[in-house]
Amino acid sequence: MLAQREHFRLSLFLSALAAGVLILWVAMVAFWVSARRYTESAYHGPRLPEIQENEAIVVLAGDSNRISQAFALLRTRNGPLILLSGVEPGIPLVTIINQQGSSAINIHETWGKVITESQSRSTVENAEEAEKILREKTISQLFLVTSDYHMTRALAIFRATFPNLSIVPYAVSSEFSILTYSGMRKFFLEFWKYVFYLVGVK
Repeated sequence: MLAQREHFRLSLFLSALAAGVLILWVAMVAFWVSARRYTESAYHGPRLPEIQENEAIVVLAGDSNRISQAFALLRTRNGPLILLSGVEPGIPLVTIINQQGSSAINIHETWGKVITESQSRSTVENAEEAEKILREKTISQLFLVTSDYHMTRALAIFRATFPNLSIVPYAVSSEFSILTYSGMRKFFLEFWKYVFYLVGVK
């Protein structure tokens, strides 16, 4: 009888373990498909909605080409506001602008539209700090600019933080786009961050 109980417990444990592995595998495949969809969007350009008077761009600092792509989007949309979220403390805006190369052409025309935020150190904090800054402004829609492998989690977090605001994902190509070792490492790290976010771990 005791041996049967132990066998039952072991079988139950192995079944639960197998189910957990299967769930994680399915979740990772879904996350991969989502990330590669944003890779395609970054290469070919997403379908953008009509320009609205009070739209804003939020770019999450991190990979080097995010900010430059956000400035290019700002020139195209000619919106009233761009928020650089999670920039390194103490770095002046002029230094950030000078690092953007051709994307910063005619930046003097949009200088007054740029807001920097240096408090956040995670994607959740990016969203929380952005909400503090934008809550007093009349924003009709928000463009979220970040890397392709990061967009799935970032978009989920921002939509939870801004439930009443239309958020448009604007993915940027990265090392993950060309499947380098570094890019794949970022993808798997991002996947686990996404899992932790879904289970309520910040």
